[in-house]
Amino acid sequence: MNPRIYSAAMLFLMSQASMAETTVQPLKVEAVSMSSMLQIIASLAFVLLVFGAVVFLMRRVSGINPAAHGHMKIVDGLSLGTRDRLVLLQVGSEQVLLGISPGQIRTLHVMQESIDFSDRQPGENFSQKLKQAMSGKRSTASSAEQEPGPVKS
Repeated sequence: MNPRIYSAAMLFLMSQASMAETTVQPLKVEAVSMSSMLQIIASLAFVLLVFGAVVFLMRRVSGINPAAHGHMKIVDGLSLGTRDRLVLLQVGSEQVLLGISPGQIRTLHVMQESIDFSDRQPGENFSQKLKQAMSGKRSTASSAEQEPGPVKS
């Protein structure tokens, strides 16, 4: 018999014998306890809450503007619905009232005299100030109590 074939056959038989002697032990898998599952769920909920809070704050805080030192400034705004807004824009000494919708931006009115928001009373809002400016009235206690009506341009 060829010595190479004989040695290869012996190696094969020895490897088969050594494999027969070793027993395969099953892998022990520990069950996930209820406390560790609750910890995982609580951690996920915390991360989602933090993410939601950051998104909410980023949408609500519109005062963070890197270009705030320019010549244009958004003075105030009013939401008219889910997609439409009125924005009062300060450009130099003039204030421009813009109507903003998803497809367009329109100039609604250019105000010769600026609306002063420094004397804003706690119950007074943008729509009341705008009505006063458009009608040429000054802020008085009786005008703050009037019921809001349509804006005249």
